[in-house]
Amino acid sequence: MMTIVIRNRWIAYLQRSQHRLGKDVFGEDLYTPTTNFPKKVVSSDANAKLLSANDSTNFTFRGRFSSKEQALLVDSASSQKINSTLRWLVNNHGTLTGNQAIVVWAIKRPEEKPVLNPQSGSFDFDDSFSSIADESKALHDDISDALNATNVQYAKIFSRVLRGYEGAEDLKKHNDPMVVVILDAATTGRLGVTFYCELQKDEYIKRILQWHVDAAWPLTSFKKSIVEGAERVNVVQYEGAPSFTDIINCACDTSDRSSKSYKRFAKDVKERLIECMFGGAQFPMSILNAACHKVTRPMGYDNIRVWRRDFEIACSLWKKHYIDETRKQHRQEDVITMYLESNRDDRDYLYGRLLALADNFEESVLRKQGVKDRPTNAIKLMSNFTAKPYTTWGTLWKQLTPYLKSANGGSWFRNEVDDVMALFKEGDFEDNRALSPMFLLGYSCQRRASKCKAQEISQKNNSNN
Repeated sequence: MMTIVIRNRWIAYLQRSQHRLGKDVFGEDLYTPTTNFPKKVVSSDANAKLLSANDSTNFTFRGRFSSKEQALLVDSASSQKINSTLRWLVNNHGTLTGNQAIVVWAIKRPEEKPVLNPQSGSFDFDDSFSSIADESKALHDDISDALNATNVQYAKIFSRVLRGYEGAEDLKKHNDPMVVVILDAATTGRLGVTFYCELQKDEYIKRILQWHVDAAWPLTSFKKSIVEGAERVNVVQYEGAPSFTDIINCACDTSDRSSKSYKRFAKDVKERLIECMFGGAQFPMSILNAACHKVTRPMGYDNIRVWRRDFEIACSLWKKHYIDETRKQHRQEDVITMYLESNRDDRDYLYGRLLALADNFEESVLRKQGVKDRPTNAIKLMSNFTAKPYTTWGTLWKQLTPYLKSANGGSWFRNEVDDVMALFKEGDFEDNRALSPMFLLGYSCQRRASKCKAQEISQKNNSNN
């Protein structure tokens, strides 16, 4: 406290001993113009300056101003306040990716970290609200329900959580205006503001929650734990949106997270996702196409579980894209959901369902034979199936013949295939053009529906016994 008093008195003394020269570029009183601006605003690039006008050899101000004083006139005290405050915000609220810093803070309470991190996935929300759970067990139960719901509409539950948030003390604090800023050092000496957005009152929370509703999909999380001294991986199923890191890993074609190409890709994706979440930008097609291209080539993965996880994330991204397109065109009759739409007659969606039926059928036969974690023919042929669905389906059906014999003809499987075939419009099934990403959603929805149906039959048989 004493330090603050001494500092303020020193500033007042300097101002009294100097003549006021007018206003600087920020509208503050100008007493001592400065041309030396602090560095180290972002610690990962210590030489980068946010303000600078000392380059007289290139084109910093030439052609527009005759001197650097005309280009940039800032009071020394204003410069210190701005840079010190921004450095504190970056260190306390920033997320660094290389030379990029994503910073979020509340204007009225900058010392408190935001309750909702825009880069987190829905699964992280449960841990984020552990303190709220102590105050309101009912709210915690609502969040748990929303994250683990499997048989109810996710959007409805999440809106109920939103109503719970509005009654939670921790979130009332963040109904204040929020600021989202991205700082990036384009060169070793220049720091730029690549994104800036002010969000009024509870707009920050609502935009994040809207993202999590639109991008919601049944996902899988692998949580590591130590049991009796040994590391164990627990598989957790939940419904929600993936984190920025999950999206980056799904779309990136390299698994080496220490490489320069990965860090450069991660920095670019994070900025574009922030712009999409808060700035109203469309979901980047480059990320969507990269994710689709990667997951439709499952044999490029070393672990089939990792591929299935990425496949789910790709479905989440494309579902959000289709919802955005529907909203932009004001079409409410064609809303994409994360549950099986048994009457949807879209060609690509139906072909995805057929591939999922073949995958589930072969997997069930292999499981009865004691074979686990072996890729099915449907997975092996997925890349070809995406490019030429009609001809590849004929090849796949021939490869299923031995499994049909093992299953005594597999009448239940044939019946389900016939039901899907009946939904194709005239000429759609014979159309051999490449499939659109809608195929991903059909495959994922059908696979989950088939597994749920198999579990229900199994439970019914066990109860009868």
